Amino acid sequence: IIGENRTFDHMLGYLYADTGNLSQLGQSFDGLSGTESNADANGAAAPIVPPRLVAGMDTNRAPAYPRLARERGEQGRVLLRVNVSADGSPIEVAVVQTSGHPSLDSAALAAIREWRFVPAMQAGRPVPAEADVPVRFRLDD
Repeated sequence: IIGENRTFDHMLGYLYADTGNLSQLGQSFDGLSGTESNADANGAAAPIVPPRLVAGMDTNRAPAYPRLARERGEQGRVLLRVNVSADGSPIEVAVVQTSGHPSLDSAALAAIREWRFVPAMQAGRPVPAEADVPVRFRLDD
């Protein structure tokens, strides 16, 4: 997604499911134990298809570049970790790596909290998972 004075890294390459903590995520988000229906007939955990962005949704807009940050020449990359619910809503969004500028981090957080995702899938059912979303603010784009 490219807009005036801002770009995003290619986001789909950064989305992933936290398969190592699926049981914990299931308990935290919707009461799944991670063992009741997330295993195949041999008891092995079914693979998880990670969450992904819903393209073309009005809610999935690029963050606004803060006016003061632009005037000060601030730019940078924010890496956000999004806990995505089984219905595709962001439950929690946290900064994993700061841009070094609080206003850019805040703008990225505010935008991503409004986004919608296609939820992760396991054994044909939507499940909660995490996605890392990089947001880059550049003045020269």
